[in-house]
Amino acid sequence: LREIGVTRPVSLLRNMRLRARLSRDDQIRRDAGCLEGQTLLLYPNNVYELGGAEECLQALHRLPAEFHLAFLGEVQKGLEARVDALLKTYGLVERVKFLKPVQPDRLIGYISGADVSIVPLRPEIANHQHCLPNRIFESIAAGVPLVVPSGSEIGAFVQAHGVGVTFPDFEADSVAETLLRAVNGRRAGAFDEAIETAQRDLVWENEQTVLQE
Repeated sequence: LREIGVTRPVSLLRNMRLRARLSRDDQIRRDAGCLEGQTLLLYPNNVYELGGAEECLQALHRLPAEFHLAFLGEVQKGLEARVDALLKTYGLVERVKFLKPVQPDRLIGYISGADVSIVPLRPEIANHQHCLPNRIFESIAAGVPLVVPSGSEIGAFVQAHGVGVTFPDFEADSVAETLLRAVNGRRAGAFDEAIETAQRDLVWENEQTVLQE
């Protein structure tokens, strides 16, 4: 806004969720064919150009076979053939599932079964540099640590609140290493306190005071 000449005071109102009790659910693991002892990475969005899905597949190829990836959404029309080719090229057909979206009242419990949530929005799109999409707050509400790129508003947010880790670039090795670090951190409880604090504080009941003021 400052870049386009807006000088008056501006308040940021983030689209946070209402505080709610979390009912954990392993249904997403069953839907993704993820067996006990295996790791489920969640991409909680539709697959679209510059959304980072291709980099996720390249990273998964570099991770142990126990790692699985679930896309929660649709594949953008025109990208189906490319995604299918990548799955076959990297031998990931059995490790990747495309799940249908669930009803909003089931979403948080449903995604709580994932081990980490990756939101790899590429910075070539200006909106990706400044956005805080709903799936950030949904992952926090579900108690799932985040893996996001640095150098963006999402990265700064995750680092500031300690609710996940960031990768420095979109090279497959960097993304894979960061995913592995996040999973190991999750197992060690490294994010538990920060996520519990975020679940308490980063809710609409607190955010709405911006409107009241």
